[in-house]
Amino acid sequence: MLRPHPRNHYDEPLGRCRTLLQSPSFRALGASLALWLLAFTYCKFRYWRDPNSAFFDSKRAYELHYSAHRLEEVRAFRGAAIQTDIGFEKADQKPTICVAITTLNREGDQYLEDMIGSLLAGLTDAERAKIWMTIFFADTDPKIHPAYHEPWIRSAVDEMATFNLSAEVMEDLKEREQSRDWMKKAILYVVSALLSTMLPARS
Repeated sequence: MLRPHPRNHYDEPLGRCRTLLQSPSFRALGASLALWLLAFTYCKFRYWRDPNSAFFDSKRAYELHYSAHRLEEVRAFRGAAIQTDIGFEKADQKPTICVAITTLNREGDQYLEDMIGSLLAGLTDAERAKIWMTIFFADTDPKIHPAYHEPWIRSAVDEMATFNLSAEVMEDLKEREQSRDWMKKAILYVVSALLSTMLPARS
């Protein structure tokens, strides 16, 4: 007579685990977890540049990969313009875009030349013809700005503007400039420019 095999105390937990793994609810949980991990991985690789996203990665987002590449293109464009003294295409009679740049002489790095190169490098003649570009030198003496004397900049832009105000207003602007009161200088210029366009000229 065969004796029944004694019941192993591991049989019951293993059986429950097997039943749990095979249950529809556990499979649904596993599928949901897999989908969540897939979505999380996608969002982490897709939205790491978006500063409004929870997946924003500041360590990677601020790396200057494209900016460094674009700066090389700009420097090459500027170097070619200086060396060859090429003539630039200018805006046609009906431009569709107006680019107005205000600049001051800075202590240290100057960014105007790189800015102009970045705006123009890579444009076709037809594209350049649709852009009117003007530079306003906001120093009371524009000659102190190093870019003011650059021939290639004069050739590249459509207009180089400076202050065109009365001697009295210019003296006030110089005082604000010497005291480095940039805010009052800007307000004074805007008000004076508006008044000069609104009031009739004195005979």
